[in-house]
Amino acid sequence: MRKRYFQKRNSFLFPLFIALFSILLVYVQDIYSKKFSNEFFQEIRGLFDDVISPFYNTVKNTKMFFKSTYDLIIEKKNLIHENRTLKKKFLLSQVEILSSRFLRKENDKLRGLLRISSLSNRYQTTVAKVILNIRTPQINQIVFDKGENDGIKIGQIVLEENGVVGQVVSVGKWFSRASSIYDFSNAIPVICERNGIRMVVLGNGYNNDLKLDYFSENYEDFRPGDILVTSGLGGKFPKGYPVAITSFFKYNQFLSKVEYFAKPIINLKKIDFIVIK
Repeated sequence: MRKRYFQKRNSFLFPLFIALFSILLVYVQDIYSKKFSNEFFQEIRGLFDDVISPFYNTVKNTKMFFKSTYDLIIEKKNLIHENRTLKKKFLLSQVEILSSRFLRKENDKLRGLLRISSLSNRYQTTVAKVILNIRTPQINQIVFDKGENDGIKIGQIVLEENGVVGQVVSVGKWFSRASSIYDFSNAIPVICERNGIRMVVLGNGYNNDLKLDYFSENYEDFRPGDILVTSGLGGKFPKGYPVAITSFFKYNQFLSKVEYFAKPIINLKKIDFIVIK
């Protein structure tokens, strides 16, 4: 037990002795620098430098490593933050572009409707928004957001920017319903712009071309691509509104006659706004 005690005590005395010896060397050099040569002290200093410099360089390099790592982490965080900010700005700009495109298209449609409403000043016109599109093999109708309170009446014609949509068939207080030209109940008197032949366009069900019948004369001059507009006959539909474009004809063996067809100018799927006259 006594031997171990002295061993522990000696282990603390050795570092203390080195420290005191170093202080003594510095003190002696300062006092007796004129009497003794500096070469001895320079050798001692060099020895200490050789011992300490590796630790100093290691500490210095470690400090530089951690500093550069810290700078890289901060730079990465800044770049991530900047990237997120730019992504948000890009997303917002894309949303604004989409919104502006939609508004531009909607404005173009409204301008088209205003052009239609200005064609005839004899009729009171109302602009409405389509809220429901009913398309079945038997019924092809639209529901819009104007009714009795807005002066809508049964029998009024419905138009859009490209031409005739149909006719009002039901009126409520706030909403109304119109049958489209696809509907089997619709029959519109038209005239061919190219040759002046009069006929009637008949509804033939959704996604089917309209039937042409009741010609004013023999329609041997049939050509695909002719524009058919309202003739004004009967007084329901004002004259001059586009209805359909002639598409094809075929021979019906059951009826033993040639049938003529025309493609509607309107696209029922894309109707957003309408004009009621």
